[in-house]
This record gives sequence, C-alpha cells and structure tokens, in this order.
Amino acid sequence: MTSKAAAYPRSMCQKMKLEVIDLLHNNNNLLQLGLWPEHVRHFAVQHFYECIRCQLGRFCPSDIPHTMVPKECRHGRWAAGTGPKGKGKSQTPVDPLANWKERADRENYESIKIHDHSFPVLDQTQQHYLKRLLIEAVDMTLEYVREAIKNKIEYDHWIDHSTHLAIFKEIFGGHLMVRGVRVELRPSKLRDAQPVLAVESSHLRLQIRGHVKEWHIHPV
Repeated sequence: MTSKAAAYPRSMCQKMKLEVIDLLHNNNNLLQLGLWPEHVRHFAVQHFYECIRCQLGRFCPSDIPHTMVPKECRHGRWAAGTGPKGKGKSQTPVDPLANWKERADRENYESIKIHDHSFPVLDQTQQHYLKRLLIEAVDMTLEYVREAIKNKIEYDHWIDHSTHLAIFKEIFGGHLMVRGVRVELRPSKLRDAQPVLAVESSHLRLQIRGHVKEWHIHPV
C-alpha cells in the first residue's frame, strides 16, 4: 500500500521543479547553451535553442515564457521582409486585391451564367470577378449556417471579409455606393438592413438571385 499512499500534490511537484531550475540557472548556469562550433552549427543549430522553455519542453514550468527571438526560440518569427530569406526581396507590401484578382484570372467560370438586368451592364471582367465572389460568398455563408444550426440560433450573414467587400464596391461602383452585402439562403421575404445599416444610409438595394450555376442581377 506504500505506492498507493505516495500521492504528491501538483503544487508541491511544481515548487520542486522550480527550485531545481533555479539552482541550475542561477548558481551553475547549466541551462545556458553556449555557441556551437561553426562546423557543427550548420548541421545542429536548428535542433537546439537558447530559449529555456524550448530546452525544457513540456517539463518547463508554466510561468516561464518563450523568448520569441528568431533563431533562439522555436516560436520566434522574423518580421515581414527582415529575415535572412527576405533580404534582397522587394519590400513592396502585398496587395490582397491584386492577389485575389490574380487567382480569379487563372480560373474558368464559363459554365456559370449571369443575366444582367441592371444599368450600366457589367463588362466581361466584372462578371468574371462577380462569379468568383458569389461562389466564395455562398461557401462562407454555408459555414455560418452550419454553426447556426448546430447552436440552434438564427443566422443572418453579412459579409465581413474586407477583400470581398472591396471587390463588390469596385464592381458595382457605377450603380450605387456599396455599404454592406447580405447573403441569404432561400429567403422567404425581403428584409431591411436594420440594425446593421441605418435606413437613411441604405435606401438603395441591388438584388442578385439565383443558384451556383445561374444568377440574375436585378435593377437597383
């Protein structure tokens, strides 16, 4: 029965661990790894860190944080364009709209039909981007619907993706000033935009109805 009676509280084990680490770190400095020789560092530096939490792993006390220093801590990350791999590269910031359009230009959406009843009529490029936007909007809305059904709550999805909103504003800039985009699956009735948007600032509406393969753009 001796082994069964030897129950050590977690707080006591944590204190003992802290004492051992304090002894090794402050008195003998045994937790600090010196620099490896140059001929060895090339092969082994990626496996050893100066961060104490990285060295101790899951045995490290919870109150000792990671240093977050690149090459010293496994969680350390260089800032964009400042790391060794980023030197010499262009420092131009990434344009999310340009990246989105570049990906859309590589896709073929000829099987999707758009019947444009609005004025002015969208050109081919605008319709191409709109097809991809509608596909992504439906996919994102389905994720919200699944979560809403799982949690037994009502769903009313307004697009909050900044890139998607920017593309919508660019496509329909000649029709109206886009302040918000709501996606509804099988809408039973037309609802106003309140309380997300005030009536005074959203008195125009442009409806796009259809399914994955065919869409109708109605007049404003």
